[in-house]
Amino acid sequence: MKYYTLIISVLLLISCKKEATVHTNKDYFYPVYNLIEKDLKNNLGKNSVQKSVSINGKMNTLQIADSAALNDLQLFRQININNPGQAGMYNGDTTYNIAGDLEKIKYQANNPESRIREMVIYFNRGIPGLVRAVEKSKSLINYSFQEFEYEFGVGYKINTTQKLIRKDTLHVDIRTTFIPSHNSK
Repeated sequence: MKYYTLIISVLLLISCKKEATVHTNKDYFYPVYNLIEKDLKNNLGKNSVQKSVSINGKMNTLQIADSAALNDLQLFRQININNPGQAGMYNGDTTYNIAGDLEKIKYQANNPESRIREMVIYFNRGIPGLVRAVEKSKSLINYSFQEFEYEFGVGYKINTTQKLIRKDTLHVDIRTTFIPSHNSK
């Protein structure tokens, strides 16, 4: 009987796959903003940036400087829920694929006062590939809805709808794409 217990214990140790560490002790949620900041800075160093902005359907496309794209980083700082004030305000759900690789982490606000209503991080073979977040806010004078989407190594989209009392609704659609420079390899 002792041998069966020993054999079963050894088999369990061998067959168990170590789960990837999703976040460190100092993190309350997956460190999305840190990854976006690192990826954006990395891509700005070796790619050109094309930005299209549509305001109420009127489109404007331009090549922008790295510093202008870095200003957009402030917009992504808004979706950073990884701070002590957000602890306990979101329910998380983690999905793994059949191979055991991390596939998706979804955070859903459980507090109606939370500006970020939902955030989903999609993974490709355990590596972050796409982040989507929805932000909603409402006050006595306006309503705001924003969708953020950051695709690592590709670019990002920010869609905003804002309605002020007694004013027309404003729709802003920003699409930024990293375009490989001719001198990068």
